[in-house]
Amino acid sequence: MRELTVNAVLTFIVLLAIIFTQILVKLLGAAAAGTLPIDGVLGMLAFTALQQMPLLLSVTLFITILLTLSRAWRDSEMVVWMSSGQSLVGWIRPVLQFALPLIALAGVLSLALSPWSIAKRQQYQRLLDSRDELAAVTPGLFQEARRDSRIHFVEKLNIIDGRLENIFINRDLPDRSETVVAKKGFLYEDKDGDRYLILEEGRRYVANQPAKSAFDIVDFERYGLRIDMPGVTAFTPKENARETLTLLSENTALAGGELFWRFSTPLAGLVMVLAAMPLAYVNPRMGRSYNLALGGLLFFIYFQLMNVVQAQVQLGRMHWIVALVLLHGFALACVMLLFYRRYQGATFWKYVRFWQRNENPAPLPR
Repeated sequence: MRELTVNAVLTFIVLLAIIFTQILVKLLGAAAAGTLPIDGVLGMLAFTALQQMPLLLSVTLFITILLTLSRAWRDSEMVVWMSSGQSLVGWIRPVLQFALPLIALAGVLSLALSPWSIAKRQQYQRLLDSRDELAAVTPGLFQEARRDSRIHFVEKLNIIDGRLENIFINRDLPDRSETVVAKKGFLYEDKDGDRYLILEEGRRYVANQPAKSAFDIVDFERYGLRIDMPGVTAFTPKENARETLTLLSENTALAGGELFWRFSTPLAGLVMVLAAMPLAYVNPRMGRSYNLALGGLLFFIYFQLMNVVQAQVQLGRMHWIVALVLLHGFALACVMLLFYRRYQGATFWKYVRFWQRNENPAPLPR
C-alpha cells in the first residue's frame, strides 16, 4: 500500500504537469491570436483542468498498479509469492482497497464536478467575449477587435490606475477611415453605463471615402471615443454542462450519450485496474517496457471504443444503459480471460498438448 501510494502521487504529478502544459500552450496560442484576453488564461486553465480530473485519476490508477506489479515481477517477488502457494488473484483485495476510494472520487468528479467546471468555463468564456477589447489590452502588441475593424496598440499600461500611454487606434468606418494617436488616455464610464476611451494630447487623421488622398488633421487636448459593448446573452448550457440529475430526467439521445460517458469513466478505471494485474507480467527475455507499451495500447483502444459507443448512443441507435452493460461487460470478460490465460489457461493447454503427445507417440528411430 505504501508503494502504491508513492507511485500514485508521483504519477499524478507527472500527468498533471503534462495536461497543464498542453492546455496552457493552447490557451496562450489563443491569447496571442487575440481570441482570448490575457487575464482570462488562468481562469480557463483551472476550469479545463478540473474537467480532465476524472480521466486523469483513471489513468493514474492504471499506470500505478502496472508499474508496482511490474517491479515485483522484475525483482522476483512474484516468483516467491507464487512459489509459496499463492496466486495473482490474492492481489485483487489489496489492490482494490487502494483503488476503490480513488475510483469513487473519480465517479464524484465525473458526475458532479466535471459538468460544473464545464458550465463555469462556458459562462466565463461568454463573459470574456462580452468585454470590449480595450479593457483587456496587452501592452506592446497590436490587437484587432473581434467585432469591428478597429486595430489598437498601447505601449504602456499602468495596472494601478489603468492609465494608458502612447496609444494608436485605426478604424475603417463605412464613410471614412480614421487614425488616432495620443500620448495618454484612460477608460471612463458615465452614469448611463456607456464606456468611453478618453484620449489626451493627440492627433486625429480622417480620410473620407472613397478617395483617401486627402486627410483632415485635427489636434486635440482631449478626445472621447465611444466603445460599443454587446450585452451578455442568456446562458443555455450544453449537455456536457448540465447536472446529472437533469440529464436523467430527460429522455433524449444527446443526454443519454453524456450519461454514458460520465458513468463510463469510473467503470473504465475499475476495469483497467483489474486488467493491470495480468498485464504487469514481465518476461526477462522481452525487456522491461514491453508490458507498459501493451497496457498503454489496450487503454487507448478501450477509451476509443467508449467514444465510438457514445457516438452510437447520441445517434439514438442504442440506450445508454444497454451500452454501459455491453461495453464494460465485454471489457470485464476480456480481463477474466487475461487472468485465465496467464495463470490457469496456459497450464490447462500445456496438459492438453502433453496428453496429445502421449496419445500419438513419435515413432522410434531405426
